[in-house]
Amino acid sequence: MRRFLEAGEERRLPDADIEPADSTWRFKRGRNSLDSWLEIITIVDSLSGVMRQRWSILALRGNDMAFILSNDLPDIESNIYDKRYQEQWKLYRHHLQSIENKLRPSTREFALADWHYDPSDPRCPHDAWLESVVLQELPSGDNLQDRKREIVIRLLGAYHDGHIELAYHDVLSYTLDQPYRKLKVNMIDRGHGDWVVDEVRFSDHGKIINEIEWDKGGHWIIECNDIHYFWIPLVKQDEEKT
Repeated sequence: MRRFLEAGEERRLPDADIEPADSTWRFKRGRNSLDSWLEIITIVDSLSGVMRQRWSILALRGNDMAFILSNDLPDIESNIYDKRYQEQWKLYRHHLQSIENKLRPSTREFALADWHYDPSDPRCPHDAWLESVVLQELPSGDNLQDRKREIVIRLLGAYHDGHIELAYHDVLSYTLDQPYRKLKVNMIDRGHGDWVVDEVRFSDHGKIINEIEWDKGGHWIIECNDIHYFWIPLVKQDEEKT
């Protein structure tokens, strides 16, 4: 049984080869290889409970480590899903608090907003539908060869009472992945489906990453300098007449 201690809390160590204390803890976790450093690693014999080995290692969590995405959680039908779900959300909230002062104001407002992960709030992107995604390459200053990329995502809110627009400024990299799905006869094509969850964190380049998962398998990663969020309420017809 492998366990590690983080912030005084005992947690299970994902399967990984233990390397010397002065090297990187490297393991494979779904999307890509990730590097992390742990403060303490303890290996305990699962039968006798006797501690066999222990190392002290520099405490530093890899920047590109995800928290609340599907690859970070067990199968939803698993009997440990609920517990792991709560643990990962606790870690993610702690992560957001730890980077709060390093975020630009607009990104910080989006990442830490109370409504961001509250499905009962119309401003929350959870269950929203994609309407458009626009990639622009704009000149920066007088030199037309100096270009900056911007991505704007427009969503229909989950309650269909407004639109969400997310503008990603100074985009450095992006992946907009949507796997092929074979539709059955008379089956409705629901496009990307619902926006399931997104996560905000720093990349290894010190830039902002917004990673998004859609319920039809879409997986988007946008690395940029800043995120601007806009909520645009729909105007009802009787309100337009007045």
